[in-house]
Amino acid sequence: MPLCERCRSFTVFNHSFSFAHHPNAASLKLSAESYFCAEGPNEAQDSSIRLFREFDTDEFDSNRIYARIGPDAKYEVGVDIAAREGDTSSVVVYTRERLPDLDCPELYNLMSAWLNCCQSEHIVCQQEALLNPIKPPARLVDVGSFDGSREPFLVELEGKGIKYLTLSYCWGTSKQLVTTMANIEDYRKSIPFSGLSKTIQEAISITRKLGFQYLWVDALCIIQDSPNMDDWAEQSTRMAEIYGNSYATILAAIHPDSSVGVFPGRVPLESITVPFRPSVSDAKPWGSVQLVERPSDWNALSGRAWAFQEKEFAFRTFEFRSEGVSFRCRYGISREWERPTPTESHSLLFHSHKDTTSLVPSLGSPKDFPGVFIKWYGDLPAYTSLGLSYEEDRLPAISGLVKEYQSFIGGRYLAGLWERDFIYGLQWRVRRSEDRPLRGNRRYERAPSWSWVSVQWQCYYCWPFLKRENSVNENAEEISRFLEITIEPATKDPNGRVKGGKLVIEAPLRRARWFKKHGWRIPMNKNDEHNEWDGTALFAAEEDGDDHNARAESSKPDHYSSAIAICLFDDDDERPELVECLLLTKRQGVLLALLDKTANTYRRIGFFRINAGNSG
Repeated sequence: MPLCERCRSFTVFNHSFSFAHHPNAASLKLSAESYFCAEGPNEAQDSSIRLFREFDTDEFDSNRIYARIGPDAKYEVGVDIAAREGDTSSVVVYTRERLPDLDCPELYNLMSAWLNCCQSEHIVCQQEALLNPIKPPARLVDVGSFDGSREPFLVELEGKGIKYLTLSYCWGTSKQLVTTMANIEDYRKSIPFSGLSKTIQEAISITRKLGFQYLWVDALCIIQDSPNMDDWAEQSTRMAEIYGNSYATILAAIHPDSSVGVFPGRVPLESITVPFRPSVSDAKPWGSVQLVERPSDWNALSGRAWAFQEKEFAFRTFEFRSEGVSFRCRYGISREWERPTPTESHSLLFHSHKDTTSLVPSLGSPKDFPGVFIKWYGDLPAYTSLGLSYEEDRLPAISGLVKEYQSFIGGRYLAGLWERDFIYGLQWRVRRSEDRPLRGNRRYERAPSWSWVSVQWQCYYCWPFLKRENSVNENAEEISRFLEITIEPATKDPNGRVKGGKLVIEAPLRRARWFKKHGWRIPMNKNDEHNEWDGTALFAAEEDGDDHNARAESSKPDHYSSAIAICLFDDDDERPELVECLLLTKRQGVLLALLDKTANTYRRIGFFRINAGNSG
């Protein structure tokens, strides 16, 4: 590809550098003969543009080229630096161009090398394997013969030491073969390969080519229509064992539907060749490098709720993303487009890290009680933002993870909340968007109203949970206590779906009326960047007998300073004019709607926090 005039004088150095590319955006566009220039920044027409590379910083990837517009603004150009094998630059540049096709011997050789290196050289992985000897799940898919002459079939194996792979993927909406009560006997003899979804077909092919005989796939290894969903409920509680004991997990991360496959469809990437010099003092180029268009990094699997615990439990993973294939283990991560330089002793390049694939071991010992809850509450926003094909799976999709947490926490797990930290557990709130109302957010048939599982939007917990174990903050000082909590499970899984629940609590209760003004948002949020208040405030209301739907007779307040609290409703469709405020701590509590005065029953409809200076 021809280079523009400025790019012909561009050289990549093996250290931080800056290059005056063009005086402004107009000049850049006039010279745009190459991909590199044509895709350049366009935000500032009159500011100078400099290309730069940075080392020793967490903000920038040292193997990428960036652009700076003017003195401060930054713009990331989608260009990677890559050295070709045999070029002099490959002695110091460890990134390479990506494979043009992933379903190729080169990739399978690399995947096998990753596994062998992990097994033979990574002490932390060897220790993990000794602690968790491989035990097979209830069922596995025998992938048949390497050449496909023998169809896959279901097996039920016992004993330890049986090596198998697992698949984590998106089901999507396409119809696919699943194991049922009607076909399980046939599937024990043969599963028609041609009828399987493309993702499962390619996972079977990968398993064969890596030399493994067994693969676990949820669609085939769980009976999908067993009576009362018993098999499904039982297997969902064993996800920690299934993924944790597998030799490696294939993460089909790219496509949102199983009909598309594991492998990303690769298109040729644009690239240009530029000189390379280790330093400015080198008078002559030291080979050349490629400036390569960076592929998009779409990851559909990251939005799937079931994959949250699957990836956390997986011992080793092969992740197939649009940007390439990577391998993770307890020791570190290695990527398809990275190779060690000749000066390094290892045949593979691994970036060491801690706790890359396991969530629970990073929690510390069972004595680290606050740390366990900090992790649990901190991960809730990520989990509740993930999608499910069936929303009633919100609890089952982390049932295996909950089972692991229970070994640290103890006590009962109650529809998303922990008995040993129940009062704080009630204080979740819904993440709001400034321009998007919350409509149809509640699903009371899915969980009790006091559980975050009963809402469909992202939920989160806020400060002071990061410090409250010190018991010094008045927001955290509990002034309520629960008297009775009951949950009615819907299946044999005690951590799975629920039919209903009941909470009897003793706490101060006060009636209030609410008003909302958009202009109140800024003063209410200015000192609390973590809370997304929408301008709704609570004001004292006089008792008005049995009429809970009539607004107290008074003028609307003009200023939020007279408010007793600020609040967030769980659903904008459920905002009764008068609300009951149940105080859980000295400063925080939940909003309730009265359901039956005689029975003294309520339903949660929101969260509130008392303003400083009010006693509540």
